[in-house]
Amino acid sequence: MNKRILTICLALALCLSLIPVTAFAAVPLYTYQEIKTGVSATDISMLDNGYGSFKTKADDGELISKGVISPSGKVVLTRTPGENDPRYNMIDVSTNYASAGSVIADLLPVYDGPADTMMGEDFDFNLYSTDGKLITSAKKIIAAYEKMSEDDIVCSMTAYFGSDGYLTVFGNPDGYNVYAYIIDPQTQKVVFKQWSYEDTPRMGGESWNITSVNDGLIAYNHGESKESDAGYYGYEYIAAGWMDINGKHKISINTDKYSNWWNFSSDRAMVSNVTGLWYGYVDKTGKEVIPCKYSDGSMFKDGYAYVKEEDGRVGYIDTAGKTIIPFNYEYAFGYGDGLFTVGHAGQYDNYYGMVDINNTEVVPTVGYTDISVAKNGIAYAIKDDEIVILKFTKDEAAAKDVSNIFKDVPSNAWYKKYLQNAYDSKIITGTSATTYTPTANLNHGQIMVMAANLHSRMKGDNYDFQANKKAGDPWYKVFQDYCKAEGIIDERFDEGITANVTRAERAFYFARTLDDSYYKDKQTITFTDMPENGYDEYIMKLAKADIVGGKGEGKYDPSGLITRAEAAVFISNILDAIAENSTAGR
Repeated sequence: MNKRILTICLALALCLSLIPVTAFAAVPLYTYQEIKTGVSATDISMLDNGYGSFKTKADDGELISKGVISPSGKVVLTRTPGENDPRYNMIDVSTNYASAGSVIADLLPVYDGPADTMMGEDFDFNLYSTDGKLITSAKKIIAAYEKMSEDDIVCSMTAYFGSDGYLTVFGNPDGYNVYAYIIDPQTQKVVFKQWSYEDTPRMGGESWNITSVNDGLIAYNHGESKESDAGYYGYEYIAAGWMDINGKHKISINTDKYSNWWNFSSDRAMVSNVTGLWYGYVDKTGKEVIPCKYSDGSMFKDGYAYVKEEDGRVGYIDTAGKTIIPFNYEYAFGYGDGLFTVGHAGQYDNYYGMVDINNTEVVPTVGYTDISVAKNGIAYAIKDDEIVILKFTKDEAAAKDVSNIFKDVPSNAWYKKYLQNAYDSKIITGTSATTYTPTANLNHGQIMVMAANLHSRMKGDNYDFQANKKAGDPWYKVFQDYCKAEGIIDERFDEGITANVTRAERAFYFARTLDDSYYKDKQTITFTDMPENGYDEYIMKLAKADIVGGKGEGKYDPSGLITRAEAAVFISNILDAIAENSTAGR
């Protein structure tokens, strides 16, 4: 009999081992619907205004056509490259379309013929409305700014478009000097002009390298080519870092430590170390806040960036450098609307999908050979060489579940229902956007915040703590002042705000948080280890009201410390006491 049971158990274990891990995964925070458009394409990306920018390429990578599709699936722009347009084996993602509100910029330059300057060839960049009508071009805007004929302006084939919605184009208006022109597509005006270099056949001399505008800043360098004693030319920096849109230098970069630096987003800019092989991030003081330890990375988007480890695996980090989406993927494209694009390498094609903040699969990495980030509830994807629109619906119940919000709160945690109640009532928050830290202890400042919020809830005074906070005060001071004014606390803990709270001290706070009428005797209870320091009456008041409990064997453990998990329990119980009293009063 025992052997038979063992055999069954082994067979069951084998069956369970064959079930994919994803069968036990958490419920995804989003569901999606796939909508076919009938539009052929091989590449797709999301524009800032919610439209899609697509390309169709040949097997050898040559561009066949490109266009823009609306969120309803309508193609509003198309372009087939002309014979004299730039070489298409050099085309990358930067030649997509870009958008600034109701204006769409075509970043693939239009060939305007040969030029008499050292630039050799002349180009232009067109601006369109969202219904596909041509509005104007970069060259027309520059010519109006310079008060010159459009025929006298020569532009290079390089253009940048930043997250702030400005277009950077390089033009030569006088045959000698090249300038960076930053254009506002909405007003069709030049908002900033910066000399870049002399377009003459000489070695040496100064130059300015200007990029796009992101987070109000422009990555730049100002340097000079100098000949060494050995006869070689090298580049010596005069100034480098980030300037504002008025050309005023704001942040310096250490050019002895970093070889490259990129634009800011979410108050972070990617940099590469002096070898140019490893990537990290600096903040807006120029301090390296995420070490240069990744083999590749991206700009941050809404607080998240994808990075690649040395072994080639890709994951996502937040602005503190904490791993949000583990390094389980070969590819990533970006973050948007609570969804992270990820991808796996296939035998013949790469396949892409999306996961939520818990790394739970929302869009499976099967069948989609390209996918954009999500925006305004949709994403664009390529399936069987056709653009499909993925329409997302958020699972509101799952989104509010604390186990989905905080990664360190298991779905079966003993305190979860109490934390859910306290969190929904806005009495408790996490230690970060994704962590609650349930095993951490509470200090006096933190418990004053809880007591103040609960007392205000009871009174119904909707006290605005943030509005009453005084400049220069510690973060807890406004809550401490409120608790004192309401008679919840006295001066006994003034010198130990950052000290951890004991279970006896916890009772002092919360037995005085509500009016006496809220603490109704619900049970008869005694403890064998009551303290002799005056806290016993507060402990018993809460215990009889079934707001706090003991530690077993008839003991309360008054000198024990309070964890954040335990805090959720008594906060939830006090919230219930407030609700019960309100119901009884009706």
